[in-house]
Amino acid sequence: MHNRSSILKKELALHAFFTAQEKKYTCATSTKIKLLHQLVALNLKLGKFKKASNFLDNLDNIYSNYKPLSQGHMHTLTQLALLAKKVENEKKNLKLAKEQNKKKQQIASIDKEEKNKQLLLS
Repeated sequence: MHNRSSILKKELALHAFFTAQEKKYTCATSTKIKLLHQLVALNLKLGKFKKASNFLDNLDNIYSNYKPLSQGHMHTLTQLALLAKKVENEKKNLKLAKEQNKKKQQIASIDKEEKNKQLLLS
């Protein structure tokens, strides 16, 4: 089983390769589709659901233009529907984490001020 860092390295390399291929006009749509499917799979393994959802949106656009209602298009639409709830949960978790970090920073700053006052008094 691959560890997180190796999957992350693969995803970064594949994303760089995909952006280079996407800028080329001669790149076949089948190549873009394969790369996007790989990027979605890697981002799902990493737990980056919002990023995976963005790649699925790109896939949906490609399928809508070139292969509407194909098996791959239906699979992409299904994955988008399944990821919608996970993306919402990811946003909520990020918001909660930010709030908890703010509270911890406030507590730490209050503790620091109290320590400084005690040092000044003694």
